[in-house]
Amino acid sequence: KKSPKYKFDVRTDDQYNLIFINMPSTQAYVLLRDEIYEKHARDQKDLSENEKSKNSNFYPICLSAKQAKVADFEPDSAAETGSISQRGIILSCFIGFDTLETYFYYPDGLPDSLTSTIKDYELEAFIRNADTMMVFTTNEKSGTYITYQDNTNKALSSLKEDRKSIFYDSYRVKGGLRKKMKSNKKKSFVVLGSRYYAPIDWIDFQKSNAKKCMTCTISHQDTILAKTIYVYMVAYADGETYTIPRVAQRFLKETLHIETATTHTLKLRDVDDGEVLRSINDFDFVPDKN
Repeated sequence: KKSPKYKFDVRTDDQYNLIFINMPSTQAYVLLRDEIYEKHARDQKDLSENEKSKNSNFYPICLSAKQAKVADFEPDSAAETGSISQRGIILSCFIGFDTLETYFYYPDGLPDSLTSTIKDYELEAFIRNADTMMVFTTNEKSGTYITYQDNTNKALSSLKEDRKSIFYDSYRVKGGLRKKMKSNKKKSFVVLGSRYYAPIDWIDFQKSNAKKCMTCTISHQDTILAKTIYVYMVAYADGETYTIPRVAQRFLKETLHIETATTHTLKLRDVDDGEVLRSINDFDFVPDKN
């Protein structure tokens, strides 16, 4: 089956307000779960219309390279009583694949052994043994990091502190790559990223350092490795239906091209089993109540 086409920049999306889509997966899941409880708490308070407007001025839509499980949204304590699905659910939408890519820089020129596609065990050996190179990764709680960790036999966890650094600030800020270079005492480096999550100024940097830089894909048994990409968002319980804000409806229709998302009211096609995590394909968009 052909996967959906990737339509937006994973780092940020300025078309939509009230949306936050760039954070480590495990932290994003907590954000989504807490939004259900906090929305419920806000609704219980006797707030003025102005206060309600201020308190509802945030809606999380989170991107993840990790397929979430129901257990990821379990409450932290017994104080959060009652079924979470009675208050809301997490909508899941698979949107495609993102090829893993590594970004190498050698100040003295590329080694002859480095090719545009490297095998997973070669990358693993490199990570474990290349003491003279800095390894930049995403946050350890991110799906991208977990994907690399799983495909390199946990080599990342064995790195010494002086060899590994988080690179996510440079994904978002123009010029961050050169800033990282200046502070990098090892001089040569590799960024463990993906095609849609490359250093923001890598293309220009590679052009000006053509003989010192290389972008490499990673293969396993002759298959190029990729990570899955999911989008998660909250749907609030509203009687027998669920609702999403207008901004979420717009996001689904204009960005993910879900043409049925013409309203912000959703109804389950089957019996509600009480699960907090459901695919958006389990719902129909029905006429709004108001």
